[in-house]
Amino acid sequence: MKPDCKIQNLRLNSNRLTTLCTLELTRVLSTNRSLRRLSLSYNRLGTPGLKRLSAALKAPACPIQKLELDDNGLRDACAEELASSLSRNRWLKGLYLNRNCFTDRSIPAFQHLAESCLSLKYIWLCRNQFSAEGQSKLQSLEESAHRVTIFV
Repeated sequence: MKPDCKIQNLRLNSNRLTTLCTLELTRVLSTNRSLRRLSLSYNRLGTPGLKRLSAALKAPACPIQKLELDDNGLRDACAEELASSLSRNRWLKGLYLNRNCFTDRSIPAFQHLAESCLSLKYIWLCRNQFSAEGQSKLQSLEESAHRVTIFV
């Protein structure tokens, strides 16, 4: 948590992290200026944990370029919060949200993110709960946000 820490990649996959762990993670995100990749996949952060993380990710100085949140039990309720917090991020290039519980109701949030986060190159949304029509809508977002590839 020291501001002069030079860690660039922090992988905390499959560690049974829960919402409570996000208290410390938000402190890390608010102080560390070298962290480029944060991988929290295969934990149980859930919607409350993601909302807490989103507040830290919203900070203009947050340098995260790759955020991995696969299989964390994330639901539609946090999609808008996540999209809002990352939409102004100047460094984010890749967002991994595979194997969560997003449905067609979260598509407008992901559309907003794809259109507003100018550094974003790809979003992974495989193995969520999108309908066939929803998957088609997400894939068509690539046409409106030319620089973003969305994997469904």
